[in-house]
Amino acid sequence: MDSLEQYRQFVQQILSSHAEIATTTDTVKAELIFDRENDHYQLTYSAFPAS
Repeated sequence: MDSLEQYRQFVQQILSSHAEIATTTDTVKAELIFDRENDHYQLTYSAFPAS
């Protein structure tokens, strides 16, 4: 595996791990966006009002 592909996988693994551990409430949802074609990676949080 080449270095660029390794870096892509590392970024995705780190963001995925962070998304799992960073969401501690039911009102916040972590959303991962991976654009592998253009090498854009994003972790966003969406908050919902408590019912």
